[in-house]
Amino acid sequence: MASDCYFNISHSHGLVACAVSDVPVGIDVEKIRPVPPRLMGILSPQERESVRCDADFFRLWTLKEALIKCRGGVLGQIRHVHFDLSGSSIICSVPGYSFSLLPAPAGYAAALCWENIEEATESEEQNEHF
Repeated sequence: MASDCYFNISHSHGLVACAVSDVPVGIDVEKIRPVPPRLMGILSPQERESVRCDADFFRLWTLKEALIKCRGGVLGQIRHVHFDLSGSSIICSVPGYSFSLLPAPAGYAAALCWENIEEATESEEQNEHF
């Protein structure tokens, strides 16, 4: 029986991260650095309010980029994705995906995204009722 194998790679300033899975997967790692003001425009108003420091911005950025890398698309679509990190879980405006903020060396942020088949199926079934 053949099994699907998906992988994704990210690198930033000497750090490399790789994810391998049996479902579509995306990973991103970024060195935390000063955020140019123009990049704040990729965040929703609620996300902008939650950013207190550069590390907060890069946690959101890595989640957004990991999603785009997992599902395919272009970086410009990142501004249409919204995350809520205020609770104990990561909530995303795009259903069908799961996320994790990964442990990373000091001065870096890293995130992982993978397709959540059960959630995607439930979401499709719910949409059929509308």
